[in-house]
Amino acid sequence: MDSMPSAVAEHVSIFFSWIKNAWNMSVHFVNILPPVVRFIIHAAFYLSILGIILTQIRAMFFNRDKWKEKYNSGLTFSYFRGTGQYQRRYIYRDAHNFLSDRTWLLLSAAGVAYHLGIYESDSKLRLFLLSFIHIPLTVIGFIEMVFRVVFGTIYLWIASIIHGLLLIILKIVTLIVTPFFNLIDKAKRNEQHCTYCYRSFKVPGYVCPSCGKIHKDLVPGDTGILTARCGCGKFLPCSLISGRSRLESVCPECEKPLAATGAREFTLQLIGGDTSGKSAFLASFQHLYRMTGNADNVKIEPFPKEEFDALEKMFMTGNTSESSKTSIVTYSMVHKYEDGFKDTLVVYDVPDEVLISGVYEQNPLNFGYTDGVLIIIDPTTIKAVRNESEKNGQMIPDNSFADNEANAEDVIIEFIQQFSRLSNRSSNKMIKIPVAVIINKADLKAVKNKIGLRAIEKMYQSNPAKFNDDINIARNTACRNYMISIGMANTINNLESVFSKVQYFPSSAMGHMAEEGTPFSPFGVIEPIGWIASQNNVRFKDILAASSKIVGEDSFEDVLTAKALLERYKKAEKFLSDREFGKAYDEFMRLGNYRDAQERAKTVTAQCYSYAKRMFEGNNFEEAAKQFTAIKDYKDSADYAAESLYQYGKILVNEGKYKRACDCFKRLGNYKDTHSKYLEVRYLIAKKEAEQGNPKVALDEYNKLGDYKDAKQNVRLLFPKLIKNGERRNLAFGKYKWRVIRVDKDMALVITETVICQKAYNDTLTGITWRDSSVRKFLNTDFLCDFDDREKRMIFSTMISNNGNPEYGTSGGENTVDAVFLLSDSEMRTLFSSDQDRIPKEGGIKAEWCWLRTPGGNNSYAAIVDSKGAISDGGNTVNNRNGGLRPAMWIIL
Repeated sequence: MDSMPSAVAEHVSIFFSWIKNAWNMSVHFVNILPPVVRFIIHAAFYLSILGIILTQIRAMFFNRDKWKEKYNSGLTFSYFRGTGQYQRRYIYRDAHNFLSDRTWLLLSAAGVAYHLGIYESDSKLRLFLLSFIHIPLTVIGFIEMVFRVVFGTIYLWIASIIHGLLLIILKIVTLIVTPFFNLIDKAKRNEQHCTYCYRSFKVPGYVCPSCGKIHKDLVPGDTGILTARCGCGKFLPCSLISGRSRLESVCPECEKPLAATGAREFTLQLIGGDTSGKSAFLASFQHLYRMTGNADNVKIEPFPKEEFDALEKMFMTGNTSESSKTSIVTYSMVHKYEDGFKDTLVVYDVPDEVLISGVYEQNPLNFGYTDGVLIIIDPTTIKAVRNESEKNGQMIPDNSFADNEANAEDVIIEFIQQFSRLSNRSSNKMIKIPVAVIINKADLKAVKNKIGLRAIEKMYQSNPAKFNDDINIARNTACRNYMISIGMANTINNLESVFSKVQYFPSSAMGHMAEEGTPFSPFGVIEPIGWIASQNNVRFKDILAASSKIVGEDSFEDVLTAKALLERYKKAEKFLSDREFGKAYDEFMRLGNYRDAQERAKTVTAQCYSYAKRMFEGNNFEEAAKQFTAIKDYKDSADYAAESLYQYGKILVNEGKYKRACDCFKRLGNYKDTHSKYLEVRYLIAKKEAEQGNPKVALDEYNKLGDYKDAKQNVRLLFPKLIKNGERRNLAFGKYKWRVIRVDKDMALVITETVICQKAYNDTLTGITWRDSSVRKFLNTDFLCDFDDREKRMIFSTMISNNGNPEYGTSGGENTVDAVFLLSDSEMRTLFSSDQDRIPKEGGIKAEWCWLRTPGGNNSYAAIVDSKGAISDGGNTVNNRNGGLRPAMWIIL
């Protein structure tokens, strides 16, 4: 056993010694040659070495975009987990082909000699002089080609083996490190919930910013550790540590957009009757909270924006509207911190009709996703409260309370019963989810005198020790006692018998009686959510705590701290100095009567218009379009914005920045001739992608253009390029979709994906072979007419081997030369992986079976493939017209 390594070493030593001796003999032989011959050999040798190196570089360059696609994911395998070996096969195949290419001009005597040989000129003198160069170059070129093919073949085989071994080693390394990256990624994931279909997941679908493809498995793995390549060529971050959360995300089930990617969610349910004031509460909460949060270097983004815009309008105008009575509405506020961390406050507004109807029970968000419950009570539904308010001169509008006084209590009791059942609570087990009971409309005297902030302060100061020196205990006691006093003791007993954490809060979402045109002046809308947050480990609980300190019950103008207002004012000034006029205007308007905010807001628009005009006149159309768009309702800004964007789009086209130009023209809609320009730019994008070797992207672009110009013809002309690029299914060519079943160097064998028609193998029942069949005549005449001249030039007429029937021995007749043909039984067996694989795709002509060109049990029969993909060598009679056709052909690549 010990002698084996030494024997191997001895053989290796002999091999290298033989190579060294052969080299020395070659050098000696060259050195004894005449100087001219020696020069020619040396020149040819060094040129061949350069050619070999350039051969590999050229092959690598041509195959750089060939990435192995991962089935059904829209992603490609990473370089070290599949694409590298995939590219290697193409690189060294093409490199071997390039070795014998004598047409190169770059650093090749053979290439120069070739082009001199085909050079044409009317000047005989010029041709005579060039012949003196052509003859020696031909000699050097011939020797160069011999060296290049011999040494290049050896080099490429060695390089291919080394390349393959390196890829195997690196694949092993990635297989080892991938689980660690996966563990890190999993540790950083947060469970998320879709607000549309309520599915729970940790990995959402991510949208490619380039092509819009949704990727549902964008995680560290065989497509990449930190980045993965989309099928369109765009590299995407596939890990949280590489910035995956920056991508737009959707629910992996229903593909609806998510509020945030990878954010930790804190979920609340908002329960209350029709007139409890839930919408007003949400409007006030979001306004005050977003104002304070954004002032504390935390960016709060609302989702969906249109819902929050409606709430903000409600807050500013005082015009309230009822929330949906039949469906749960979701409000999300995404918190983005300076360190990149994100979390989301999610509020589900649950209508009372959903609770009572039984829909609530079917909704999966009810228990598993809930971190807290907000129950809003309208005390004016109680007759005693209404009577007392009327005595104080405050008339309660008839539409502000339900016909049934027990409405509020019924909703709460129904919620408790549903929640208990859904959570499988045993009779002696309490639910630990915190519940905040909010007594709304505490601005009414009848309520304010009992549980207003001053009333609570007075009660607390009278005997702090009674409340353990905690004013919150005083607040909870006062509100609880108030509910008992107005006849809601049963509600309290039901709540406290089920939930172990219940607190009571006074609140006024509007701060006054409903009055159209009067902005809200709220108080007590932050504290309930702040208390629930304090019971959970959420990062934004400090923002909620800070927000609650700046709200009092006197007036809205006194509720904001000087710091918060000053920060917002500085922010508006910064926007103004950066010429972000639209944002500056919004900030000044939100400041209300603080300092000179309203006056500044009025002057911002005029400043923006003046600045935008200067930009327009100076041909800075990009900036002009941006600024005019920000003030599109001012004077003729909308017209200027459209014209600026139009001119900017034309400039981008001239600069070759087609995608950005396309965005400009798309935004303009029907302005001037933008639609035709939009189509032309898309056409240019498709053409550019095709020229740059991106046929798949070009195909997508041409397909979007429909009948524009020659887009459909260009789609078909991309056929060979797509095959070279690794595409194999559903490829358009002529009027049909094709499948690639074999690639042989510069040729590809394709077959239609579907059955194109039903036709007899032969028009009459007689002994027949493929050569004389009517189906062969049809395929090579009528069917071939479906292709235009350019497409016909891509179809290669080839010798078809018409072998006999392997089971019955029936003769297949003479071989034929055909452009279009049917596959034989042997080809159908070897080129398809299974019976299932042979079944044609749906969408074409429906046929129970398809013809093969192989004869059947005798020459009056032909072999078939049945509906389940099985091959029947016995076949059917040749005049049976129910057989389907799936033509095949060879395509020149």
